[in-house]
Amino acid sequence: MKLVKGLVSYKFMKVAKFTGIDYKYRDIDSLPFPDYEPFNIREMLDEYSVATRHLYKYSRPDARPFNIVASRSCPFTCTFCVHKRRG
Repeated sequence: MKLVKGLVSYKFMKVAKFTGIDYKYRDIDSLPFPDYEPFNIREMLDEYSVATRHLYKYSRPDARPFNIVASRSCPFTCTFCVHKRRG
């Protein structure tokens, strides 16, 4: 968990641990496809991609569809937000 920046965790609701901030924004399209191996879901993804291939326009021939939410910033402008750039 220490490798992922921007996370806060609570141990038994007593101590908050923050992994730090990483503002090295990159072009989201330049990021590689995720490594599915740690999740042990290769077979499920292979079956799903064959069944749904007609629904997607692939930019790569070996792509497997998998839901990933990627975004920049937040759509809200909360006054209590810790970030200087809100919204």
